[in-house]
Amino acid sequence: MEEIRSCIMRGALKAGSRIIEHKLAAQLNVSQTTVREALVDLEHLGFVQRVPPRRTFVTRLTRRDIEEMYAVRVPLEQVAIELLAASPLPDLLAAEQAVAEMRKAAAEENRIQFENMDLSFHRALWKATGNRTLTEILEKIVVKLFAFGFVMAQQIHSSRSMMEQQAEQHGNILRRIQAGDFEEAKRLMSASMDRSWLNEIDLVEEPINSDSE
Repeated sequence: MEEIRSCIMRGALKAGSRIIEHKLAAQLNVSQTTVREALVDLEHLGFVQRVPPRRTFVTRLTRRDIEEMYAVRVPLEQVAIELLAASPLPDLLAAEQAVAEMRKAAAEENRIQFENMDLSFHRALWKATGNRTLTEILEKIVVKLFAFGFVMAQQIHSSRSMMEQQAEQHGNILRRIQAGDFEEAKRLMSASMDRSWLNEIDLVEEPINSDSE
């Protein structure tokens, strides 16, 4: 799985490109069964999409897809903060650790680790709410967004200073939650999900369909 994900993240397999199992297996010198199992895992992680009848493509999202996801994600992330407000002693240790790891990754200019810890931060907040339904919904939306960001990583500019600013932004969200200033935490959460990165990548207007090659 890691080899295929690496191919996707470095641009050897591009967004929207079709993955043919036997060809990829030969390229990687592994069995077709190994590739098939890896693709199942990568689908769960949001890196590939399966299209009927039996076609697999590297994840490609349209601008409309992304805008629709954010339209749902933003209010649900704020609902998570509202649920934390209603919880007497939410466990935020994992969120604190994620922020610390984001700062470390920014200092090392390790964008992959940075993005992984960014996702870990959000997951930690969802888990701390104790609301499994909210967590399941956000997992489906947010993991796919992060995966697509990795797919398009070659086109997205991400400097050390930008990562440091984002890490500080997440730290501020956490501090506001811990201080009981939940309205400010919600405002900061909304502001943190800016879509300026969409202007840096080539987005298609049509989704992948069964006729795509």
